[in-house]
Amino acid sequence: MGFRPPFSLTPLMGGMNNQGYRFRHSTGEAFLKHYRSPDRGQREELIFRLLEVHEISQVPALLALNLPLQLGLFEFVEGEVLSSASREDCAQALLLLRQMQTLPGREVPPAVDGCLSIREHWRSIESRLEQLQPLLNSRALAVWQEVWRPLWERLRNRTLPADVAPGECLVSPSDYGFHNCLRRRDGNLCFFDFEYAGLDDPAKLFCDFFAQPRVPAPLSALTDFWDWLPPASRPRTAWLWPATCLKWSGIVLRRLCHPEDLQRASVTTEQQMNKLGWLEGRRREVEAWLLQRTPSPDC
Repeated sequence: MGFRPPFSLTPLMGGMNNQGYRFRHSTGEAFLKHYRSPDRGQREELIFRLLEVHEISQVPALLALNLPLQLGLFEFVEGEVLSSASREDCAQALLLLRQMQTLPGREVPPAVDGCLSIREHWRSIESRLEQLQPLLNSRALAVWQEVWRPLWERLRNRTLPADVAPGECLVSPSDYGFHNCLRRRDGNLCFFDFEYAGLDDPAKLFCDFFAQPRVPAPLSALTDFWDWLPPASRPRTAWLWPATCLKWSGIVLRRLCHPEDLQRASVTTEQQMNKLGWLEGRRREVEAWLLQRTPSPDC
């Protein structure tokens, strides 16, 4: 990437999908990201170049990329990791989403793990859960059997909604939320991790944003995001919501089976178990909220 010694690398904790480093060199510092695969770096480069061309500044600057080495070099953002988020923070997140819709859709590929086909998305969730069950320890298995397996059985009997229409797709950051941002010194948020980004169902974006348990989005912002959703996607959002919570329960449970994942994210087993309780409460709260605004999904 053109840098010569002396320089230093300091590993940064908290990343679940990639390894990040604070890269200090003779003229300054940067954030060095090692991708698990070149495809992830290629996708992130595409999105960041489009954001740069359209002068969208709520993200760090991409400085350099070396795909054969699976390395990306970004502006080092001096900021604070969020432990909680406010409705005002959600307004900043929504602003970035609005700005991203100015990107030319013809240049944006479908999101990785997107939800353009409801049937395929549901099959993906079920496949993950089927692979997960044999790995669960006794404590995690008890929670799964008591809370999440009955929900899975209920959802399996529902009629699938229509797929998202091509013109209904939005440009989505994908793994979007306050777990992937920093608060700059001036109070503005800087969002990162766009390696799964692309065209996706707005209903999936809504559900993932409010189901993500690491740094939860406040329920006070539900109406703001709901009003932003295309009206045609709202009934599908009500169908996807409990399925999304089920998916996130699988993500939380899977990490319980891999202590190295918890260590990398600086999370204890007890904190991870608490997320399962939070997810069940959040599922019920938002489901009740959605039922006041959409017809009841076929159960």
